Amino acid sequence: MNFAATIIPVWALATSALEYLDIASLLEYPLMHTPRLNSVKINLIKTPVFPRKKSLYRLPDSTYGEWIIFENNEPKFYFDFFDELYEDIRNQIMSTRDIEGYFTKMFEQKNLNFMLKQTLFGIPLPGMELIEECTLSKLPKEYLI
Repeated sequence: MNFAATIIPVWALATSALEYLDIASLLEYPLMHTPRLNSVKINLIKTPVFPRKKSLYRLPDSTYGEWIIFENNEPKFYFDFFDELYEDIRNQIMSTRDIEGYFTKMFEQKNLNFMLKQTLFGIPLPGMELIEECTLSKLPKEYLI
């Protein structure tokens, strides 16, 4: 049996050039999260803190427009400014020109105990950093309105 004859190229499945691009992008980027999901898997850099048994969490340096929201110094939510979920409030957030200040103000107005930065006392041990895959819920849009 000739297996090469049974393979259907991606362009043959498409009825138009635009549909071809959609199919090709799905095959090329199968691990990207979609805006309809309420949670996302991300890699966080985990740095242990001496003398505590807690760790500092941060996003890799290559991220842009993304934040971790902490509750009790533990990662609670994930926010991606460019996510389609937040598209309708993006202009409202940008009007302040201080996204972190906007978050802080909204969290205080809603009496939420969320922070954008951890407040752990101790000495970070940068040589012991680990990459940890975490599943975090996306920050509910209601917290930002």
